Formats: sequence, C-alpha cells, structure tokens
Amino acid sequence: MKEPAYTLEALKKLACKNGIGYQRFDVDFNSRTLHPHDKHKVKYDLLYDYMQRVIPGQTVIDLGCDKGFYSVMAYQAGATSVLSNEKNAKLTNYRKLLFKCLHYPATHSEENYFADMSKPVPKADCVLALSVLHEIKHVSLDDKIRRIREMSRHRSLIEFCEDYQERFGDWWNIDTFVEIVQRHYSELNLIAKYDAIGGASGTRYIYDCCG
Repeated sequence: MKEPAYTLEALKKLACKNGIGYQRFDVDFNSRTLHPHDKHKVKYDLLYDYMQRVIPGQTVIDLGCDKGFYSVMAYQAGATSVLSNEKNAKLTNYRKLLFKCLHYPATHSEENYFADMSKPVPKADCVLALSVLHEIKHVSLDDKIRRIREMSRHRSLIEFCEDYQERFGDWWNIDTFVEIVQRHYSELNLIAKYDAIGGASGTRYIYDCCG
C-alpha cells in the first residue's frame, strides 16, 4: 500500500478513527495516550507494565518501528530518548508528525543496520526488536541476534514469531532461537507468550535478554 504524504490534518483524522489498515491503534492527542486494538492491544497489555519497570531513564532503539507504536510506548514508560528505526522510508513522515503532535522528540533513522555487518551501529540502553526478526533479510538468525546485542548496552526485548516456520523451515523454532540468544546474552527471561493473531497459527514469544 502506497502511503500518502501526510499532513497534520490527515494524521489526526487517521489516528482518531479506529485505526487504518495495519496501524491498529488510535491516538488521543490531548492526553498523549494510545488506544490500541487487534494485535497491538494484545502486545500493549502484555508489555506495558513490564516496560514501565525496565524502561524509565533508559535510552531506546526501536528496530523496525513501522508507524511508531512501540516508540510511543517507550516514551510513555519513561524512556529519555528513542531512536525510531524503519527502513521503509514512506512511513517516516507519518512518525515525525505523530511524535510532534505527542511532543515526543524521537530521532528517526531509515538505515538498514543489517545490510553491512561491518559498519558501526548506534547503541542504546535497551533495544526493542518486536515482530521484526523475520523481516531482516539476507543474514542468519545468529547474525541478527549478534547485531541486536551489539546495539544494546543493557537489555533487548526480542520477539520470536514461531508462525513463520513455514517460510523459513523447521530450523526456525523457539529452541534454536533460545540457544542462539544464550550465546550472546548472559540472562534470558520469557516475559510474554501469546498465540499468533489473524490467519497465522503458532506461538509468539517475547524475551528480555540481558547482559
């Protein structure tokens, strides 16, 4: 779907009318709050209390941030700064307007940090890699996790989507994921587990990876 060149008026109209397509969240600009639905509501309910415990005072990188849902959650949970990374450039205008309206000074990046693994990457206290692992192309799962670890000073919240096994093969499974994560992090804690939503089938897992 081709994104329009958003204006402030168009943004507010879209963000306040029960979601548009894959957006799946509404925004109350007066109270600076999100009202998620569908898959975003599921993950908001699973993650927000946890993020309120671990995010305050932290810098955050949100990988594959799309329209900025998790970036806004990070700010609401007390992040001091957020780098919102999304290589799909057509979404940047939307996010910039959204964060401006909500008075969140996010930094935006369209860099593909996995295209050249030899290049330096930005670092933050916490890296959010939620529903993005399967979207990172042309590198192994081990390289994906290693790169995320390289960006993270303290912790990474990483989601593994088991329902993508049909695309990647039998090796794409939670046991392999956990084994690889344990090579790069000293502590691994399961913080959320839920069934895939919509036409997909399978389980999704969100881990807090530290150390």
